Amino acid sequence: RAYLYHNSTYLGGVHHFHTNGTLQLAIEQGHVRVKNDNSRLQIGAGNDLQLYHDNNGDSYIYNSTGHLTIVNNTSGKVINLQPKSGANGIIARYEGAAELYHNGNKKFETTSSGAKITGTATATGSLIVGSGNDLQFTRSGGNTEIQNYSGTLLFGNASSNLNNVLIRGRADENSIICIPDGSVELYYDNS
Repeated sequence: RAYLYHNSTYLGGVHHFHTNGTLQLAIEQGHVRVKNDNSRLQIGAGNDLQLYHDNNGDSYIYNSTGHLTIVNNTSGKVINLQPKSGANGIIARYEGAAELYHNGNKKFETTSSGAKITGTATATGSLIVGSGNDLQFTRSGGNTEIQNYSGTLLFGNASSNLNNVLIRGRADENSIICIPDGSVELYYDNS
């Protein structure tokens, strides 16, 4: 059994929809409220988009067909997903960067020229650089490999940097020292 209750004088107008004696939907003070856990606000001819809150305390936006697109068309404003109130998770800026956060701290952002990482980036596979995958850094079988597939592989300082270039067999043992505007020193057992 279903019925609709209306009171035009209470709180600026109230509409309640009940089924089997249970309040299911309320329109109060200009707000539409689905009153029960696991009840769903369903939109579309096939109920394709659903909004609901379950009795475990979880909330859902459920899309069963096509793309789910969230659009912000206001200049200077953002789309902000916060996994915890006040702690940013993902920010998509209007005509700007996409930003990823860890525990509210920005770690990755896109820029007009590429991307910026704050902190340490860990790769479990190869790091590939260049539009033709020309340079690859790989950790495999206990070895670290740098492979160049195009052009000359150069190691060096910029022309304005007058510091030495060092190649070390161990962190505390020099093997080759290249001195700007000077000599190249080769070492055996750090001497």
